[in-house]
This record gives sequence, structure tokens and C-alpha cells, in this order.
Amino acid sequence: MRILPSLVFLIIGSSCGVFTTHGASLDGELSTKPSPHDKDLVPLLQGYSLLQDLTNEEVKVDDILIIRDLSPQVGTLLKGISAEAQSLKEDLDLFRKSDPTFRPSSSGLPELEQATRAGIKKMISGRIIYGKEPDVEVDILLSQIQGLDYGENLLQTIAQRDLSTERRDTLLQHASKWKILRQWAFSLLVKK
Repeated sequence: MRILPSLVFLIIGSSCGVFTTHGASLDGELSTKPSPHDKDLVPLLQGYSLLQDLTNEEVKVDDILIIRDLSPQVGTLLKGISAEAQSLKEDLDLFRKSDPTFRPSSSGLPELEQATRAGIKKMISGRIIYGKEPDVEVDILLSQIQGLDYGENLLQTIAQRDLSTERRDTLLQHASKWKILRQWAFSLLVKK
């Protein structure tokens, strides 16, 4: 039987900061038989990789303010999104520091999905950079609403599958913040 390299991430320990799977015993030793739940580890780490990618993008969202003169309300929203993404990024870094085996792998997205996402990003960036007022703010708000919806749901989905209570609670706290930010973005869009 061929063991996938990604399954090397089977972790030892308890749920307080150590990435656990059902294949680990309570005293921290790996069981000799792989658990049926070990197959869930790869998708979980891929989910964390997607979350890291999204967070890295959202941290920079307020850079738009360098090149575009936006309303104070939209500017404040973008700064809030960036600050929340930075907070999430710091928590993801803490997950890695507290558990050396916590290493999100590649997202596992098919090449066509990656190319599609890159195309969408390029298209939206072009509209934001070269678009005319007030359409630019509408495009920004629409893209942020979509990103925040995706982020909130990704955070919730990962939290449902992560066996660490500490990480699960942290992710759910961030999910509620992303929901609030999405509602704020939507309220600004309705006013346009």
C-alpha cells in the first residue's frame, strides 16, 4: 500500500494546541493502524491553505486606498477588513508556532480552478484600478461581499472539521467578525 506524503502530517497529542486526528491515542502515541478519520486530515490542511491564501489577499485590501480616492465609509470598511485579516493571519501563525506539525499544504485546487480564480482577480483588479466613479466603489463592495461570504463559510467549515477546540473556537470568532464585515459592506452597497 502506498502512503501519501501528505499523511505524514498525522499528529501526536491532545486538542490543546496540537493537531490531532482520531489516529492518535490519548497519551500522544500514534496507533499502529491508520484511523478511517486520517483521510480527513489532508482536506483540512488544504482548507487551512485556502484560508491562508485568502487572508494574505485580504490583509492588503486597504492598499486600494493608495491608488483610489474612495468615500470615507468604504475606506474605513477596507481598513477594518484588512485589520481583521491581519488578526486572523496572526492566529494562523500562532497555530503553526504552537504545533510544529500544523503545516497547511497546497490548496489542492485543480489547475483550471486556479486559472479561473487568477482570471477573476485580474478582471476585478482592472475594474478597480481603471474604473470610473462611483462604479469603482460598487465593484469593491461586491468583491468584498463575495470574499467575506467565502471567508466566513470557509472558517465555519474548517472549524467543523478541526478537532482542536482552541482552533475551532478561534475560527468561529473570526467567522462572526467576517459576517459583521460582510453586513457592513452590504449596507454600504445598498446606499449606492
